[in-house]
Amino acid sequence: MSSNGAIGGRTRPCAAIRARLRSEVNFGCPICRSPFLAYHHFDPPWEPRHIHHEPGMIALCAEHHSFADGGNYPIQYLRGLKENPPQTPPNGKLPWNAPKIFISFGGNYFVTAKGKAFSLRVDGKEVFSLKESDVGYLAINASIWNASGELVFRIDANDILPVTEELGDLECSTRGKEIAITSQGNNASLKLRYDRQTEDELIAGVIAKWPKSFSSALKTHKTANVRGFIHSALDDEGLCPVIKLRADIYAATVPVRTLGRGITADFRGLGYDKPTLTGLDAGEGGFGIVYGDTRQEKFHMGSE
Repeated sequence: MSSNGAIGGRTRPCAAIRARLRSEVNFGCPICRSPFLAYHHFDPPWEPRHIHHEPGMIALCAEHHSFADGGNYPIQYLRGLKENPPQTPPNGKLPWNAPKIFISFGGNYFVTAKGKAFSLRVDGKEVFSLKESDVGYLAINASIWNASGELVFRIDANDILPVTEELGDLECSTRGKEIAITSQGNNASLKLRYDRQTEDELIAGVIAKWPKSFSSALKTHKTANVRGFIHSALDDEGLCPVIKLRADIYAATVPVRTLGRGITADFRGLGYDKPTLTGLDAGEGGFGIVYGDTRQEKFHMGSE
């Protein structure tokens, strides 16, 4: 993609158009229900006018987008899919499989491996975790609830399972690198991005996010720690599988938000403060907060 958003010679439609086109087909390809969507121009076609005419566009998976570009579908067929899309939920699977993964979450860094699962729990509910699958790789599990406590979305061992009645938006990149989910009313969201990067690429991003309040000595110490985590997760090709996680969870007692350089966990409803957690280099360790004499868990991130 170029700086002007061009993909294969095309410019992308704006974010608002893309979101409406996803919603229009209930967040899945109307032919196969894959959530990994591209945006097809059929009336008029992209060539030669190069315009994004929303009434003549439809969201399709990459395979069926290619078929449509090949002239296989009449305009009336595509218009029928646009006007009467399937009501069944989208169905797809994240293509992310690695035996060890480096996790970046709001300026905090972890590494997880088989036998040492990572999880994020808020107010006693698991929001995100990496657990060993039947074939020996780490698989994604996730759930988000809206502010009313209604389930919006699940990922079960990489299977994408939205609750479309509560879903505000679901965006999955066609190359399978990113998934972003929001609830109706935008009162909960989860965004995951998977990549395989070199050690130097990853550490440069880490250094850029250390808080300015850290001393030079502390930054040097933490950078060395994180470099060790990254190095331990390198695969046979010398690349590090990495998941970058963002979560805004408006739980009843402990709302959690991801900022550019940290995570805020709001404990004021329990009579405490609203700390920003940043610069935590826990490796295979974890961090948790429990409440009162009951020892009820309110927040946890990292391994057990």
